Amino acid sequence: MGVWFWSAADNRLTWDDTLRRMYGVEPDEQIAGYHDFIGRVHPDDRERVEADFARFRAAGEPFRCEYRLVHADGHTGWVIEQTTPFYAEDGTRY
Repeated sequence: MGVWFWSAADNRLTWDDTLRRMYGVEPDEQIAGYHDFIGRVHPDDRERVEADFARFRAAGEPFRCEYRLVHADGHTGWVIEQTTPFYAEDGTRY
């Protein structure tokens, strides 16, 4: 299981080491934001995953989806994504 944090406010994406290995991200490779993530999703799954994330961003509710990843070496693997939004004390999302 890997963990990530995405700050929607500034499009900052942070992945732990386990998630980086799962997604085939090299230790020194930067993951700058959402577009770096979605670019690793299999092209046949990308539209659906983008729609799921759009609903997540709009509604701010947890969601779960399953999709394939494409690694730099070309192999694919399945993941299940489960997200939960976090809110600041004033009610704004992180």
